[in-house]
Amino acid sequence: MRSLVYTSTQTRPITDSELAQILAVGREKNTALGVTGILAHKGDNCLGILEGDDDVVHARFEQVRIDPRHTNVRVLLDEEVQERTFPDWSMA
Repeated sequence: MRSLVYTSTQTRPITDSELAQILAVGREKNTALGVTGILAHKGDNCLGILEGDDDVVHARFEQVRIDPRHTNVRVLLDEEVQERTFPDWSMA
């Protein structure tokens, strides 16, 4: 089980409706892949936590890293964990 914490900066402002769409799509993908975690943002700054199987978490993070809506993507923590911190959250 892996937990990966990252930060990024939005490349442009995102509207509330765009954010709702991002969350809906993210929740659907994460649920199907068994990934839990959170996505928080304030202004242009984002903080994300992805939890799940090692390969799946790294693949989901790679999708974030190459997403043109993100820049300055940085991994703050990437570690093996025994249990999930957000077991019931596909994306809070």
